[in-house]
Amino acid sequence: MTYTWSFPTLQVAPSQDGLENVVTAIGWRLTATNDPHSASIAGCAGIEHKAGEFTPFAELTEATVTRWLEADLGDEFIVGLMLGLDRQLADLANPPIVTLIPPWVVPEVPVDAPTDAP
Repeated sequence: MTYTWSFPTLQVAPSQDGLENVVTAIGWRLTATNDPHSASIAGCAGIEHKAGEFTPFAELTEATVTRWLEADLGDEFIVGLMLGLDRQLADLANPPIVTLIPPWVVPEVPVDAPTDAP
């Protein structure tokens, strides 16, 4: 099983405290993959920056944003997200409920389906 963070959007304040393009919120997605299945959950987290710790927008890396997000969400919350994704993957692999056609219903043969008649 693998877990992968992705960050489709970053909300920024164009100008804040004399700085430009300050990240204020991270749009995130956590995806769990256990081939052939995958499941994901998404959210948005507000970011509080510590005084003197600013990374210019052009110098941001995925690793930096991941570190910010994980610090903001906390280990307990992240473990909860992962457990929820694990349950989704288990349900995909072994569905707890399936849909069946009632035994008295005869499935219709598609019009373009070949027939055995000569």
